[in-house]
Amino acid sequence: MKPLALAIPICSLALLTASSFAQPIKGGWVVCTRDLQLREALIDRADENELMLVNSYGIRSVVSIDQVLFMVRSESIEPVTQAEIMGAPMQERSPVRLITLHDGQAIRGSIRESDLPEELALQLIAGKSVHGEAHIPLEHVLRIEDQDAPSMRVELRDDLLIARNGDRFEGFIESIGPSVRMSLNNGSEIEIEAARLASMHIANDPEQIDGVYLSFSDREQLRVLGFDVSSSQSIRVRVDTDSLGLADTGSNEWRFDAGSLTGLRVIDDQASVVALSTLDPSSVEPMGDRVWAQRPTVINEHAGHPALMGLDLHSPVRVSYTLPVGATRFACVLEAPIERWTDCIARVRVVTPSGTRTLGEHRLRAQSANAELNLQLPRNSETLVIEIDPGEYGPIQDRVLLLRPRVLIGE
Repeated sequence: MKPLALAIPICSLALLTASSFAQPIKGGWVVCTRDLQLREALIDRADENELMLVNSYGIRSVVSIDQVLFMVRSESIEPVTQAEIMGAPMQERSPVRLITLHDGQAIRGSIRESDLPEELALQLIAGKSVHGEAHIPLEHVLRIEDQDAPSMRVELRDDLLIARNGDRFEGFIESIGPSVRMSLNNGSEIEIEAARLASMHIANDPEQIDGVYLSFSDREQLRVLGFDVSSSQSIRVRVDTDSLGLADTGSNEWRFDAGSLTGLRVIDDQASVVALSTLDPSSVEPMGDRVWAQRPTVINEHAGHPALMGLDLHSPVRVSYTLPVGATRFACVLEAPIERWTDCIARVRVVTPSGTRTLGEHRLRAQSANAELNLQLPRNSETLVIEIDPGEYGPIQDRVLLLRPRVLIGE
């Protein structure tokens, strides 16, 4: 995939510490590169080839755009409200919905009557502006939900409608407009007002499409052809109008408020990152003289990217994870939060067809309460094993946090 052309002049004197344990400050970003390094900094500037980062010591470093996996803000941003959207319909007439597409994009709009039952027609909204009427094939839609409601992802065998009173209807959605028609699994058909529905889910398969995706504070995610951000001016974004069902109007540039950008993801078939916290352990076993071990608990679930979430290993334990095919690197921070009495050995092992190897071993205690790891995985690695072994004071206080555990796929 070709690097995206960027131009991001951002001027600020505030700095963010480069330490993995730093608290975020206003305007800070976390940048993950293709070697799984996490860089916490401000973006000083960028162009079509590179990001210029500044750390807490005022030291600048350059990151090539084609080496970035993702970039997210260290803090949350207030979303755009209904009242701020110029020209949008009022809530009681036609609520603004968030529409998630099969290619990972998420757009906002007000549903309209469609001339074709197999198409979704909507007045498309981005930021605080209306961008005309879009027509999107229903086979490209995954779900439609209220823009201010928590996203609801469900396992689907068939299409699903969830009413605001909690009623659920399964079958095949025939058309979506101010009213929604569905053929139910029992052979009957219903028609229900869209305003009565909290969400609509269509059993289409997602499709990964290479590109650079930008996320905004109002939950939009756009695959972009380019964008331009400055510290005080509105963000200019060039979108793929065909993928959004927009007619060719001669312009594909949208504008967003300065500061509304919350993240960037680069999707291609060369490299990707998987959060260990999103994988189910293949086994959980006690260590030492323990007879039972608790499953790890996911922590920091509201991080800007899943790879920034963590795992709480509550006691001496051996946890195994089946690695995705093509895993080449593992990175995390091991931290003992109960520093005074903790004294344990943390090991990272990997299982390959030729046997088990220990990649790292660290003693965690008050004098050395954390360790940062970035490990190359052997070829054809199958299973990642994390072991917490009791130390001098036994297993009582041997609790370890696995912070930002992430696996690189490819390269």
